[in-house]
Amino acid sequence: MNSFVLKMIGLLSMMIDHAGKLLFANEAWMMCLGRLAFPIFAYQTAMGYEKTRDLRQYAIRLAVFAMVSQVPYAIMGIMMGQNGMGLNIGFTLLFSVMALYCYDKMGGIGGAIMAGVVCMMAELMRVDYGAYGVVVTMIFSWLIKLTKDAGESGGWLIWQGAMVSAVFVLVTLCKYLPGMLSDEYGEVYGWNVVWTIVGLLVVLAHDGRRGPKCRYLFYVFYPVHMLVLCLIAVSTR
Repeated sequence: MNSFVLKMIGLLSMMIDHAGKLLFANEAWMMCLGRLAFPIFAYQTAMGYEKTRDLRQYAIRLAVFAMVSQVPYAIMGIMMGQNGMGLNIGFTLLFSVMALYCYDKMGGIGGAIMAGVVCMMAELMRVDYGAYGVVVTMIFSWLIKLTKDAGESGGWLIWQGAMVSAVFVLVTLCKYLPGMLSDEYGEVYGWNVVWTIVGLLVVLAHDGRRGPKCRYLFYVFYPVHMLVLCLIAVSTR
């Protein structure tokens, strides 16, 4: 499965998730299916960080994308009954790149502490997925490094993949466990975990090929699809 197919799966599942929230009165199965999206976007961001030739330009591109997307994200949040004060996934990915840079630049305990500070900032500033989003992107960066170390052909040892996958599942369980223990929404949060793990399996199916070039597809699709869904929601109410 090449990168283009991964992106298309991520975009489709994200759109289904948002449509379920805006147009179908929080249809549970649509929102659960939407959990496929973030692991894919986190993985693509980690890939971008590892392969970019100009990290500064990559970070600037993410920052511009995040700021442009904030208005439609806030409008969508308000229409879903929220206060519209959270920050969109573009900021999550930007913070993730910051954490990766801090960890790689400083290394050791100092790098881990600085990455932890970035995670705290993500949580306090209410970026989408919070500290969990940053940690997941760092886990995928770890996976990519392991793959590279195992050989340029992309072959990697089973135990390494199992180890990374176990950490991912553990972190995901920690995120969703409080919801899973609730009487009212426990089943929904349980399915969130299942579909997030499916997202991990989709990422693991990546064969290393890029596929058709679509560098700016996500950057354009994300804000535009939110605006379109908001317009549809307004016209049908």
